[in-house]
Amino acid sequence: MNPIKNSWGVTLKALVAYAVVAAVGVAAVSAQEAPDENRWPLQLDTEYGQVIIYQPQYESYQNNILEARAAVSITPTGQTDAVFGAIWFEARLSTDLDTHMALCDDLKVTAAKFPTAEDQKVEEFSRFLEREVPQWEIVVSVDHLVASMEAVEARKQDAGGMNTAPPEIIYVTYPAVLVLIDGDPTLADMEGYDLKYVVNTPYFIAQDPKSKKFYLKGGDYWYIATDLTGEWQTTKELPRKSAKSQRRLKRKRKSKRRNKPKVQTHLRRLQRRPRQTRLPRRSSFAPVPRS
Repeated sequence: MNPIKNSWGVTLKALVAYAVVAAVGVAAVSAQEAPDENRWPLQLDTEYGQVIIYQPQYESYQNNILEARAAVSITPTGQTDAVFGAIWFEARLSTDLDTHMALCDDLKVTAAKFPTAEDQKVEEFSRFLEREVPQWEIVVSVDHLVASMEAVEARKQDAGGMNTAPPEIIYVTYPAVLVLIDGDPTLADMEGYDLKYVVNTPYFIAQDPKSKKFYLKGGDYWYIATDLTGEWQTTKELPRKSAKSQRRLKRKRKSKRRNKPKVQTHLRRLQRRPRQTRLPRRSSFAPVPRS
């Protein structure tokens, strides 16, 4: 009778406590207590064909339920090329603290993927694995499980501050231009004009302080809006000197780009003609050693 099957399930905290005790010193481990790493990959010959399952990667362990994924390959009977994929499964652990091992009981395949197989074959493989996998006797090392779950928790904490929210996708069915503003709009006074303009955008966007309306120059057209993020409409009524201010700001920005410091090289003109000297005979040259 398998002693592992008659053992009891333990929680992850108990597994961690057990691992600490085992690290302090326990009786020597016999040859029968080899870690699960020595059993992988696991090869099974069935009527359907040959199945190879590689070492599982643990994803979670809660309430004595282990969730994991594993790479698999299936070579159907009569064929020579294997089909590679992955399975996700969950199991209840029966843990034996004396042998450092845990048996996966009540194994259930929750998902299966075979990227290179046709949809019909994927369904066929999935049904086969759902029927076959629960019969497998998968034994895992408690020490390896504890170390893996600590690594999983550490990765989760490291990823806690990452922004995984998808970007906003704007879709329209008519010609449009996306006007980019770097952060919140920053308005500055336009020197020589009773206008303000948005500094942090490559587009010319001006505001009339009296009417609080915004004006945008796009191509050959002017647009007007009461809110930068609101609806823009074409207009021919512009504040006084707005077109002139737009041209002036455009020239100013071009001037800044032209005046950026550049790395220059100069050829110095010789003050006098170079003096020629006859070279000595070849025999007087000393050989130069190769580095």
